[in-house]
Amino acid sequence: MDSQQSSSHAEGLVAAQLAADAAGQDWQAYAYQCLIDFAERNKTFMIEDITAELGDDYRKSPGDERAWGAVARHALEEGVIFRISIGISRKHHGSYKTVWGSRLC
Repeated sequence: MDSQQSSSHAEGLVAAQLAADAAGQDWQAYAYQCLIDFAERNKTFMIEDITAELGDDYRKSPGDERAWGAVARHALEEGVIFRISIGISRKHHGSYKTVWGSRLC
């Protein structure tokens, strides 16, 4: 990773954490449990797979979807998930997103 990519990655992590903080601790706990529940049933996934499954229950939206990045990072640090690869988002205009693997399934 070059310095420009590293800087962009660091900015993304900060933005994700700020969005999660703005969403509040209740939302963070809710989202983390949703991730755990999903990871118990799916060996691989992208975060958008979780939010798609939530459907109308996604009414507890964080307001800024980058907040899910902080939730994923927490799960990564806890050893619940691991990075597998990069996939193409169906939800975000073909942008690249992390494909996660579950240690719970």
